[in-house]
Amino acid sequence: MPLLTRFLHDLRAFSLTEHLAGRPIVVAVSGGPDSVCLLHLLRRLALQLALDLRVATLDHGLRGADGAADAEFVVSLAQDWGLPAQRGYADVPALMRQHGLGTEAAARLARYTFLAETARQTNSRGIVTGHNADDQAETILLHLIRGSGLAGLRGMRPAAPLTPDHLLPGSPPPDGLTLLRPLLNIPRADIEAYCAEHRLPTRADATNTSPAYLRNRIRQEVLPLLTALNPSIRETLARTARVTADDFALIERLIEAAWEAMLVDASPDRVAFDRARFRTELGRAIQRGLLRRALEGLMPPGVESTLTPLDQALALARMGQTGRRASLPGGIELRIEPDRIAVQRAASAPHLPDWPWIPAGTLCAVPVPGTIRLPGTPWVLHTRWLAPGEDPVALRQQPRTATLAVPPGAALCLRTRQPGDRLEPLGMRGRNQKLSDLMINARVPTDQRDYLPVLADGPRIGWVGVGPQGRVADPWAVKSADESVVVVFWEEE
Repeated sequence: MPLLTRFLHDLRAFSLTEHLAGRPIVVAVSGGPDSVCLLHLLRRLALQLALDLRVATLDHGLRGADGAADAEFVVSLAQDWGLPAQRGYADVPALMRQHGLGTEAAARLARYTFLAETARQTNSRGIVTGHNADDQAETILLHLIRGSGLAGLRGMRPAAPLTPDHLLPGSPPPDGLTLLRPLLNIPRADIEAYCAEHRLPTRADATNTSPAYLRNRIRQEVLPLLTALNPSIRETLARTARVTADDFALIERLIEAAWEAMLVDASPDRVAFDRARFRTELGRAIQRGLLRRALEGLMPPGVESTLTPLDQALALARMGQTGRRASLPGGIELRIEPDRIAVQRAASAPHLPDWPWIPAGTLCAVPVPGTIRLPGTPWVLHTRWLAPGEDPVALRQQPRTATLAVPPGAALCLRTRQPGDRLEPLGMRGRNQKLSDLMINARVPTDQRDYLPVLADGPRIGWVGVGPQGRVADPWAVKSADESVVVVFWEEE
């Protein structure tokens, strides 16, 4: 079946035509095959569906002249096709420093903020993106790897409201804007074949192949392996997402009813539920849903929620005694009160004089080189590569500084401790140790342990902020001048 026919079928099957026809619509175009194919298909259907297309492209400020050239290419292509185009620029590295975000999170927030602003300027109610079946498969696998419930396993939806969580802090509310993804059932290979068939010009973004990003490693390593086991893996994951979305919609209606019944306190910094009714009247799935909804409403933009800390908080909410607490991502905590179960922003910083700390539950990517400012703390993390001729031994003597031989292909992240964390301390001759035991042996006070920074590659810990200089794991210790060495140092502003 021709791709145009399949595309039109999906527009109708997803009920997207009602969002598209008879009003301006913003089409996000990066210059890659997905978005160029999307724009070409919509342009071919413009007369039939009464489409008023407005092209939007953003230079994220991450690739210098290449990023600017991509944006110029999109504007030129739109002009050639007789379509108006809006070009934007975002200084993503500055946004990363300002908001304490990783590269991907900052770029995503900048992109949707720009698209929302373009929609407002053009009086559009919808934003169309080129996410395809491969993107959907990667998203589901990414959520599965990081730990997710039904909310993550439903993947991306063909039509979904744009929410404040999509936007940078301080942005105008996205009232009534809808995200549309009509290519979700179309594999990337079919899209590239369509571009070749119609000789469509496209641009390649080198960051889409960099192993520094987990999504790219899923694309390059995990999906090919799964395809060998199941050639229809993309369709299988897409079908799983659709079924999960239906199940999730039912549970969401039950959660909404429970929210109205159980909520006893709500403010910008706190949500609380009736403790007795929460424990006696609700099943585990609805309890988890209430906590997830409360957490998502309080978390800072760009912070991701995973299943493990949420389930730990749920266990405490179900059985914990008065006064007990559980840490959640983004500096949020759950507290058991005499008659309430509260989810709120942490009231105060831990007492860690002259030593860096980060909000409990923090999880963000670490760019190299780069800078991360931690919201709600005075601390800034800087990273750079060891310069030729520099002595890593001398650097390690400087305050709050470490040198790490980061393994090739590692995706460096900053986080706090997680259940089951272990590391191989330097000099332990291959033996590993529980991170909790290391903290106990180092006499770290109990109330500080959830705030100590950890540098890791997923579960593999390379450095933890225990002691005057921190502790380096043996596999990440600098042992040779030939290694690629990352210098990390903390600064208090």
